[in-house]
Amino acid sequence: GGPDISMGLLQPKFPQEENIADAFVGLAGAGPSYGLDVGRGVKEFIDGNYGEGSKKLIRALPTARLWIWKDFMNEASNAFTARRY
Repeated sequence: GGPDISMGLLQPKFPQEENIADAFVGLAGAGPSYGLDVGRGVKEFIDGNYGEGSKKLIRALPTARLWIWKDFMNEASNAFTARRY
């Protein structure tokens, strides 16, 4: 989020929006970060955004990002947010 000292030569690997919760939880480690991700998915689900909530919860499953079935998990989570009409 600061000045671009590399003049566009280097790009961030994980571009993130500015969020105080992510900053503090990122310092705490993987456990609290996982809890925050699941909590955000549950919040979306409770708010009525079932597709987005399901997508976040599926992508937060413990082995969802393994290379063996990463494509399958992406397709499954995107199916919840796709428009059907």
